[in-house]
Amino acid sequence: MLLVSLMTLHVHNTNSALDFHSTNVAILAICGGIAGTIEFCQGSPTSTTGISGTSKFTITPATAGGTIDISKGRWEQGIKAVAAICGADIPFTATFQGGASNGNVNVVLEEV
Repeated sequence: MLLVSLMTLHVHNTNSALDFHSTNVAILAICGGIAGTIEFCQGSPTSTTGISGTSKFTITPATAGGTIDISKGRWEQGIKAVAAICGADIPFTATFQGGASNGNVNVVLEEV
């Protein structure tokens, strides 16, 4: 069962999967890096990116004035929820429920 609710999801192009390795590294590069024992986005940023190779994630609060405080678990669940709907490594724009100090977060995966 996926615990993260996708508030919105727009798939950019299901025929243009990004590089698997680049996307996986970019997943862990958000918030300055959430690999290993780090469990939450650190430093309360107003936006964050995770970039590796050809893949770039951008996360912003859905409501102005918020900061990003998404947990690693919520982030990974959101990514899995998107992959279950549109396939892994496919560029998308979505809103994940929660993850910001004042509500939801907007997430974009795009090619760089």
